[in-house]
Amino acid sequence: MVFAAWVYGELDLPQEQFRRWLSQPLQAQTSVPDFVLDDAGCAEREPIVLLDKLHRQHLSTREFLGVGADTGRVSVRGLLGDHSLLSSQGVLTALFASAVGHGGDGRLMVVGRDGGFGYEVQVCCGALRARALEPAEREAFLQSRACAELMAREQANVLAYSLMLQRAGDDEVTEVSMPPRPTAPTAMGAVELA
Repeated sequence: MVFAAWVYGELDLPQEQFRRWLSQPLQAQTSVPDFVLDDAGCAEREPIVLLDKLHRQHLSTREFLGVGADTGRVSVRGLLGDHSLLSSQGVLTALFASAVGHGGDGRLMVVGRDGGFGYEVQVCCGALRARALEPAEREAFLQSRACAELMAREQANVLAYSLMLQRAGDDEVTEVSMPPRPTAPTAMGAVELA
């Protein structure tokens, strides 16, 4: 991995809109950053398809991506390397953008593990905004409870992988690509970004 990035997001939709949102294709005329429509191939795709695409993302053993969608709330938690981030950032942005016309409200934060880069996608009041984060904002995220939650998930992931290797009798940890697996976290607590 050349770089790694923390990914943290919450998106709330009105319960009466949630089912409709899941099956409503993202329209090409929606105000979405160009890279979403050009690179990610998300135009005319339903959020349920985008969620499936994220769940099928191939990750290395050091990475994790939890995307849960249940009763009006979408939660995203992850640590992604360069390849995985580049292949999923358009899909994640499209997922949030698709909620604009359905009363969605939330934000997605992507911050380099070392704080060297970061951006935010925000959905609020029927509008979508994507912007680069200032250095102070990136540092504040790295010191936040949200980032502490991600670090704890990373430690649990490393521990689980180590135990799996011990059971298999393998003494050496190697960078292997694991097949797609369910990525939704088992328990999501409310976590504030600051």
